[in-house]
Amino acid sequence: MTEDPMTTSKGMETENNSQWSGLKLLPIGLLSNFFSSPEKQIEVSGSTSEFGISLLIGHLLGSTPRSTPQLVVCSDEKVAESLKSDLQFANPQLNVLILRSFDVGAYSGLYPNQRLLAERVAWLSRATQPKPFDIFIAPVQSLIQKTAPYGWIEKNTFRFSLNETLPEDIHGFFQSLGYDSVPLVEDVGSYSLRGGILDVFSPAHSMPLRMELFGDVIDTMKTFDLENQRSLDNARELVVLPKREVLFTDETQQRASIGFKKLVSGRDVPAEDMESISRSLAKGQYFNGVEYLLSQFYEQAGQPLDFFNEGVHAWFLDPLSIARAYDNFFDEQKMLYRESEEIALRPEISDLFMEYDQLQLPEGSKKIELSKVHIADGIKDSERDFQWSVSSLAELDTNKALDEKQEALTQKIKLWKEQGFSIFITSSTKTATERLLVFLEDRDLQGELVSGFDFFRWTEQQKADKKRIQIIPRKISGPIKLNDEKVIFLTDQQFFGRRSYAPKYKTSGSLQQRTSALSFGDLKEGDYIVHKLHGVGIYRGLMTMPVNGMDSEFVHVEYKGKDKLYVPIYRIGQIQKYSGPSSPKLLDKLGGTSWAKTQTKVRAHLRDIANDLLTLYAERARFNKPPFSLPDKDFQEFEAAFPYEETEDQLKAINDVISDMCSTKPMDRLVCGDVGFGKTEVAMRAAFKAIQDRKQVAIIAPTTVLTFQHLQTLKKRFKGWPLTIKNLNRFVPKPEQKKVIQELKDGTVDIVIGTHRLFSKDIEFKDLGLLIIDEEQKFGVKHKEKIRKIKTGVDTLTLSATPIPRTLNMSLVGVRDLSLINTPPVDRLPTRTFVTKFNAGTIKKAVESEIARGGQVFFLHNRVNSIYALHDELKTILPDARMAVGHGQMDEAELEQVMLKFFNHELDVLICTTIIESGMDIPKANTMFIDNAQQLGLSQLYQLRGRVGRSKTRAYCYLMIPKNKKIENVAQERLKVIQENTALGSGMQIAHYDLELRGAGDMLGEDQSGNINAVGYELYLELLEEQVNILKGEPIKSDLEPELNLKVKALIPDEYISDIRIRLSYYKYLSQIQQEEDLDRVEEELRDQFGTPPEPVLNLMGLMLIRALCLKLKVKDLSQGKVGVSIMFTDETPLPVEKVLKLTQRKDNKYSLTPDNRLIVRMKDMIWPRVYEELKFISDLC
Repeated sequence: MTEDPMTTSKGMETENNSQWSGLKLLPIGLLSNFFSSPEKQIEVSGSTSEFGISLLIGHLLGSTPRSTPQLVVCSDEKVAESLKSDLQFANPQLNVLILRSFDVGAYSGLYPNQRLLAERVAWLSRATQPKPFDIFIAPVQSLIQKTAPYGWIEKNTFRFSLNETLPEDIHGFFQSLGYDSVPLVEDVGSYSLRGGILDVFSPAHSMPLRMELFGDVIDTMKTFDLENQRSLDNARELVVLPKREVLFTDETQQRASIGFKKLVSGRDVPAEDMESISRSLAKGQYFNGVEYLLSQFYEQAGQPLDFFNEGVHAWFLDPLSIARAYDNFFDEQKMLYRESEEIALRPEISDLFMEYDQLQLPEGSKKIELSKVHIADGIKDSERDFQWSVSSLAELDTNKALDEKQEALTQKIKLWKEQGFSIFITSSTKTATERLLVFLEDRDLQGELVSGFDFFRWTEQQKADKKRIQIIPRKISGPIKLNDEKVIFLTDQQFFGRRSYAPKYKTSGSLQQRTSALSFGDLKEGDYIVHKLHGVGIYRGLMTMPVNGMDSEFVHVEYKGKDKLYVPIYRIGQIQKYSGPSSPKLLDKLGGTSWAKTQTKVRAHLRDIANDLLTLYAERARFNKPPFSLPDKDFQEFEAAFPYEETEDQLKAINDVISDMCSTKPMDRLVCGDVGFGKTEVAMRAAFKAIQDRKQVAIIAPTTVLTFQHLQTLKKRFKGWPLTIKNLNRFVPKPEQKKVIQELKDGTVDIVIGTHRLFSKDIEFKDLGLLIIDEEQKFGVKHKEKIRKIKTGVDTLTLSATPIPRTLNMSLVGVRDLSLINTPPVDRLPTRTFVTKFNAGTIKKAVESEIARGGQVFFLHNRVNSIYALHDELKTILPDARMAVGHGQMDEAELEQVMLKFFNHELDVLICTTIIESGMDIPKANTMFIDNAQQLGLSQLYQLRGRVGRSKTRAYCYLMIPKNKKIENVAQERLKVIQENTALGSGMQIAHYDLELRGAGDMLGEDQSGNINAVGYELYLELLEEQVNILKGEPIKSDLEPELNLKVKALIPDEYISDIRIRLSYYKYLSQIQQEEDLDRVEEELRDQFGTPPEPVLNLMGLMLIRALCLKLKVKDLSQGKVGVSIMFTDETPLPVEKVLKLTQRKDNKYSLTPDNRLIVRMKDMIWPRVYEELKFISDLC
């Protein structure tokens, strides 16, 4: 998203932006002369490096902006992203904008991502009014993609400042610009009007804005955070841009309807698709893919270059690559057009894209071509053309061993320094920076960590001190040598091997917000809930009923036999969303005994588990073992060969493990994180440490597929080190097995990887020092017992691909050592996700293109009874593809064989159920189809999509929906969320609820799903915490829920928060109020999002505060009477009896006791603050 018009544009955060001094680059003077001459074109030959052009533009603009807009044309989006990063390295003042294009083929039957389209609108808008430090980057495909006509953006741009009046019909205004009306603004191109609060996320701004209205006048204006919906900084202006390039008006609506009819005329298009699109056009309703009809909307479509109102400096980076990219793109479009006869939305290629030769730079523009080699054609040659001597240093990228590379590089650096070169090393991680400083010091060079952008001063310092080399803690796309300027830029990759860095994606806050879809706030009528006292029932909605003449809201719960329970909202804390598989058999009878029996059974089971855990911990504390040696240079070299940047979580886990191994206590650490989050690297570092100290390592995995996977990974990682790795499972021939067993006894095998075969009696180790267990929870009870025996006295590292619940983690601190890796993997491209109807053409194209690039395909169909019929259908569509079926009801050996075939790339397509949800890591599987995706939950969709995109290759996920079936709104929203949120790691934010459900069993080392399903996930965790606390001798929470009968209207009115989902979330949130500070925080939050809370909401907040004090005082009942309130205490109240008696002896007769031991407090004003103050006074007596 672009920077806000209201803020100063900054490309990146720096420690010292004020000090900027550029390098003296040779081309700058020559280019300055060209810009002031009448000539229109110049060629700079010698380099097509993205970093080279970035240095040139960044330093050319320097600290003094040029009024002429700067446009950089490149071959593709990958180059554009590199340019953006490099430009911001070169000059912090630059604001870089990339022109986006469709992220899918127009003839693929798929629809473009709405966020990218909004970014495109933002680029076009900024082009009409560029700021001094703006740099416009345009990949050629984006530049030739047609857009709305010139003048359209000004006509549909609206600006509003403080104290200005908004349009009378706010809804009509925003919807005319393509915006969606939503309860909460969570994405660009949406707005929400809640009473006197208006939230808007316009493509013009990098953050959404919140306005408090006085009538239709803007009273205040602030940015707000999508993650927590809280207001942030004051803003001065709201710029409302259209959400997309096509807008419905009476004129465009009619033109598009006629144009679409012409497009489908004479073609055999599915009738339902044609009718659906025609109906939407007739009603002026936006639909997926409407952008493809752009030329049908407007009399004359425009091109992006039209939007510049003045001449530009147009930099063409490698014109040959640009022309080649254009030719390839157009050839592909022609082929796809021919093959898409049956697709309804099939405009002519010329409707969507211009020809490259038709591009017209604005009048008064200057063209700068940057080529590798000067091509003299006699026509365009200018006397001003010149060569810039730049080297890419490709010779540094060799296949030599790392130590040889480092030695050769050291010699080169010293030679360059003697030749008078200034050398800068860039580094994007703290660890790499620290290692660079040590590396240089060891080689008699002086590394200096610098911040800011003072390039000129740094070069002068290096001229004065030949040993000095500055390390700049920022990333560039690659090394470069400027021969004329005698300056060299290197990256940490030249020193420590090629590393992959975590992409800095701007993830949408809607991810965190939408987790409510998996939590209490998203309860729908008919969902199962758990009441702590009454058991499992069905949620039937919220009901308002009068109590003592005051309206109150209740949660309606239905139990077995249609029994009804109305839970007052102040007791909403007793209710939890049920998170196991729903079934009518689960329902409890209101007032029955089944729920009490269930809780007793689960408690007993948990008591045993908690006891075992605490006993095990006590036993471990008694054992001692010889510590491993501290990491040395060999260990550091092994670390340096890791081809990725370690995430912070990963580094912490590695440090935890090495620290454990170097202590005298046996390690028993559990490392948790999703597949691909870097657990295996943690294990491999531990294995290397063990082998260094001449100990053996055993890696145990539950399935043969996983053992093969580990074998492949370890052989690749330990390549070049003198050690022996062997596999042991039932697929290893018997003679080979005997040989491996003997070698384990002799100690000639360093690492053995196996299944439960390693538990056999004939397995003996010469000196086992480290046991690594992968997915321990998937082993059976007997195997776990054997693991427990092996573990005694041996350092043990357990890996789990399931995130562990935070609450459980807290309750078991000190019971089991835990390392959590929640950071997403690095160097992965986000998986492109599409929602599409089940279509043979789309499937055929996608599968064939995946197979053509050497990849594999998951085809997920979650119905065993129809999976073989689907196999036959797919075989008809793809007769040459090698495919097989895999599902959980197959024989274990047969399923294992299928999985192994897929792992070994003997199959192209695996048609399967959700068995692939965890554990499978197939780097070549980069396309996935999910059939009937609308039936799956959000967390499941995230988990499944995570099975593809596990390598550097772009992955694709197709969410397939039925052709002629109406999909519920909730399912549509779910699919939209997953399609729009492709940022890496987003799954961790949204899927935690369902994943934690499985995580509980993993943590405890046994399958707990039965017990979790019996009482629900949240209550299960509470019961476990209770049992651990009992055994530790710590206090446990009481089940007490006080009865509150005060005659005050206490609820959230429908007119204050109309969206029931948000209202429910706030009821649950309010139930967590504990102290007065919480009231201020919650009121501030409510006021910020919904306006001033009305009296009933303030009463409800007060009631929740009173409830918190009642819990502390162990009050069973607090009721309002004629003269005051009566309080009934339980036997556990901390209030001393003598203090109560003393109160009743006061002369003012304010306090008295009834025969049934109720304390009566006489009061005049029966308002909640008075009641609270009285309770506070009584509480202080404890």
